Amino acid sequence: MEKVLVLFNDNKESLLSTILLLESGYQVILCHFTNGMEIGNNNIEDIYHKLKNKFGDDLVKYIGVKNISAIFRNFLKDFYSLNPQEIFKKYGNISISEYNCLACLLTTYVGALIVCQNEEINYVADCSRYGKMTKEQQELLLLWQQLFQENNINLLRPVLEYNDDYEITNDILLRGLVPSNNEIHCLLEMPLNAQTGDETIFNIYQSILEEKVLTLTKKYKNVEFSDTY
Repeated sequence: MEKVLVLFNDNKESLLSTILLLESGYQVILCHFTNGMEIGNNNIEDIYHKLKNKFGDDLVKYIGVKNISAIFRNFLKDFYSLNPQEIFKKYGNISISEYNCLACLLTTYVGALIVCQNEEINYVADCSRYGKMTKEQQELLLLWQQLFQENNINLLRPVLEYNDDYEITNDILLRGLVPSNNEIHCLLEMPLNAQTGDETIFNIYQSILEEKVLTLTKKYKNVEFSDTY
């Protein structure tokens, strides 16, 4: 049986992703990575117990909430030291919120790569959906896929084709579970800048962040992440 590391949150996309993986025959290893900029992740363990009770101990494992704030700081250091003119010159028309969001995602991917390499796990799953956020547009999704493939890991996206929240909620309810109403809240989250296009994010990733992801993955490859401070 193949093991898959699920980048687990307490939202409905994450819950349904896990259910679909279990129904497809995977053993799921649930892990939530935190960069220290969130509140309300205490629901995750409750959801784990509900999944374990439904599908069994052998199929559902939980390795905790792992603190990767030190890695997140590596992404912020260069950006936060710049003034607005320097940001525009180096990165283009990107808002601080968008950079935070992209850095958070890539920090999580670094953590996932390290855990998979240390635990000999060949599959990772996230809860991306087409069009839900700028960082999840099709061209960018292919970049993230390639990042994992270069490290001999397959990135799975069980809910990628789901169109709306109603459909996701309904498919969870049909399986006898109830989505959480108290989701994790990011303290850095702001409305995204509608003027920033996918091409800008794409170019930033290719020119700057891809190299940083690979460097950090190599640097911290033997680290065992602590639980939340």
